[in-house]
Amino acid sequence: MKEHNFRTDVLPLSDKLFRLAVRITMVREDAEDMVQEALLRVWRTMQQGEEIENVEAFAVIACRNLCLDLMEKRQHRDTLFDPEQHESLASDPSPHEQMEAAEKYESISSQITKIRRIQNALREASQFYVQLCKMGFGVEFVDCGGGLGVDYDGSRSANSESNFRYEPSLP
Repeated sequence: MKEHNFRTDVLPLSDKLFRLAVRITMVREDAEDMVQEALLRVWRTMQQGEEIENVEAFAVIACRNLCLDLMEKRQHRDTLFDPEQHESLASDPSPHEQMEAAEKYESISSQITKIRRIQNALREASQFYVQLCKMGFGVEFVDCGGGLGVDYDGSRSANSESNFRYEPSLP
């Protein structure tokens, strides 16, 4: 495919790919990087002469897979150092140091778990609130942001995220 076709067929998809990437990664910079990688993957495939039947589907799947790979790497990177698994790296810690390290590990792990639960609960609550606003419970769209503590743009963003069906998670 020529560069002209890439510009007309693929580059207009960058906004859609960016929204997908932001929704998956939750970090704007990572999303921008994933969109660039996905567009590069589409470009290389076109340059190799491979025929792509549905360019949009190919680009979306490439972007999604890249984002999921990034999230998996991030999760792997975020796993905490377990001193019990890596005793050879420590220079024979005393039993007291081992106990302190185990307590710190348990404390940090539990705090990270709590933070992730709170983040998920807040995301679900904001989506639910915006859904209620959209159902017309006497709240204007512009006022929806007030209940979330965000400005007009923030309420638009929450409104966009709430377009997905609200499904509460079971404890």
